[in-house]
Amino acid sequence: MLDRSAIAKALAKAIAHKQAGNHALAEEWAAHLIFLLDCVEICPLACEVQQAPAR
Repeated sequence: MLDRSAIAKALAKAIAHKQAGNHALAEEWAAHLIFLLDCVEICPLACEVQQAPAR
Protein backbone atom coordinates (compact mmCIF):
# COMPACT_ATOMS: atom_id res chain seq x y z
CA MET A 1 0.00 0.00 0.00
CA LEU A 2 1.24 3.49 -0.82
CA ASP A 3 1.83 5.90 2.06
CA ARG A 4 0.16 9.03 0.69
CA SER A 5 1.46 11.23 3.49
CA ALA A 6 5.07 10.20 2.87
CA ILE A 7 4.59 10.63 -0.89
CA ALA A 8 3.19 14.14 -0.44
CA LYS A 9 6.05 15.06 1.91
CA ALA A 10 8.71 13.74 -0.48
CA LEU A 11 7.16 15.60 -3.42
CA ALA A 12 6.91 18.85 -1.45
CA LYS A 13 10.51 18.55 -0.23
CA ALA A 14 11.84 17.79 -3.73
CA ILE A 15 10.05 20.82 -5.19
CA ALA A 16 11.01 23.14 -2.33
CA HIS A 17 14.68 22.22 -2.46
CA LYS A 18 14.72 22.53 -6.27
CA GLN A 19 13.17 26.00 -6.10
CA ALA A 20 15.64 27.01 -3.38
CA GLY A 21 18.52 26.00 -5.63
CA ASN A 22 19.60 23.02 -3.53
CA HIS A 23 19.66 20.58 -6.43
CA ALA A 24 21.53 17.78 -4.67
CA LEU A 25 18.97 17.55 -1.88
CA ALA A 26 16.13 17.92 -4.39
CA GLU A 27 17.50 14.91 -6.26
CA GLU A 28 17.69 12.89 -3.03
CA TRP A 29 14.05 13.65 -2.24
CA ALA A 30 13.01 12.90 -5.83
CA ALA A 31 14.77 9.53 -5.64
CA HIS A 32 13.00 8.83 -2.35
CA LEU A 33 9.70 9.75 -4.00
CA ILE A 34 10.33 7.27 -6.80
CA PHE A 35 11.13 4.60 -4.21
CA LEU A 36 7.89 5.35 -2.34
CA LEU A 37 5.88 5.14 -5.56
CA ASP A 38 7.42 1.71 -6.18
CA CYS A 39 8.72 2.89 -9.56
CA VAL A 40 12.40 2.17 -9.01
CA GLU A 41 12.79 0.59 -12.45
CA ILE A 42 12.45 4.03 -14.10
CA CYS A 43 15.32 5.59 -12.14
CA PRO A 44 18.45 3.67 -11.13
CA LEU A 45 19.35 6.32 -8.51
CA ALA A 46 16.23 5.39 -6.56
CA CYS A 47 17.51 1.82 -6.20
CA GLU A 48 20.02 3.13 -3.67
CA VAL A 49 17.40 5.03 -1.67
CA GLN A 50 15.38 3.26 0.97
CA GLN A 51 14.71 6.00 3.46
CA ALA A 52 14.14 9.74 3.43
CA PRO A 53 17.17 12.01 3.23
CA ALA A 54 18.44 13.00 6.68
CA ARG A 55 18.24 16.71 5.91
